[in-house]
Amino acid sequence: MPIKTGGCLPFTPSKCAQIVLACMHLHNFCMDRNLVDPTLMLDADDAIDKLADGGWHR
Repeated sequence: MPIKTGGCLPFTPSKCAQIVLACMHLHNFCMDRNLVDPTLMLDADDAIDKLADGGWHR
């Protein structure tokens, strides 16, 4: 389902600032602890449609 806000967060400017600040803190938390991007952990199809193991196999 597409979001119909025109690319804007549907909150007050103050709430948007809190959301952005929370995202920045979460990003820094993950970077400080060397946590990996979960999308790198997923299995995926390679160029010849063969299943390539994601990082969770390691």
